[in-house]
Amino acid sequence: MEAFEPTVSASWLERLSAAIMVGYMRLCLATSRWQIEGADALGAAMRRGPVVLVYWHSRLIMASITLPPERDRLITLFARNRDGRIGGGVQKRLGMLPFGVDGRASNLAASRAILRLVQSGKSLALPADGYKGPARILQDAPLEWAQATGCEVWVAANSTRRQWRLPGWDRMLVPLPFTRGAVVLRKWDGTVPRRADQDQFERLRQSLSETLDRAASDADAAVGRAPGP
Repeated sequence: MEAFEPTVSASWLERLSAAIMVGYMRLCLATSRWQIEGADALGAAMRRGPVVLVYWHSRLIMASITLPPERDRLITLFARNRDGRIGGGVQKRLGMLPFGVDGRASNLAASRAILRLVQSGKSLALPADGYKGPARILQDAPLEWAQATGCEVWVAANSTRRQWRLPGWDRMLVPLPFTRGAVVLRKWDGTVPRRADQDQFERLRQSLSETLDRAASDADAAVGRAPGP
C-alpha cells in the first residue's frame, strides 16, 4: 500500500476524470445553500486526536468536500481499480490523504501500515457498507478499526433537494447545482471494547447502523426530501 500519486498511479484519463469531478463538486457546493451540522465539533475532535469517520457509500460524492478544513488529516482508502484511482485523485485534490490498497498485499501488512498512520495522528475515513455492498449493511471494518485504534467514531451524511441517483448497487446520490443541501456530522455514542464478544459486536453494529441511518434521514429531511438510500 502507498499514498496516491496521480502522476504515477493514474492514467491521464483518470486524472482528467478526477479533475472534472472535483470541479463539479465545487460547483454544487458554491451554487447551493448548505445547512451543516457538526463541522466545528468534528474539526475540534480531529485536532484533539484521530477519529474514525464512516458514511454510507450512497452519500460518497459530497462527503469529502463538505468536511471541515481538518480533512487534510484524514486518510481515505481506495482500491487500485479504475474507479478507485479516480476516487483517490478526487480525494487528493481536496487535500485528503488517499491510501491505495494493493489487492496482492496481505491484510495484516495493510492493517499495520494504516495503524502506523493513525498512531501518528491521522484520522481514517471509510464507507460503512464497503465498496461493493450490500447497501447500508454495516461491514465489520468500521467496528474493527474503532476497536484496534480506540478512536472516537463519527458519522457523516449529506443530501440535496435536487438530485438524481446512479443505477448501481447503492443508488449513489448525485447532487445537482442551484439547490439546497444539508450535511450531518455526528459523534457515535458507542465504543468497541478490545475484547468484545460476538453478541456485543452485533449490538454495536446495530447501534452504529442506526446512527448512520438517522444522520442520512435527518439530512434528507433538512432539504425537504423523504428518507432515501
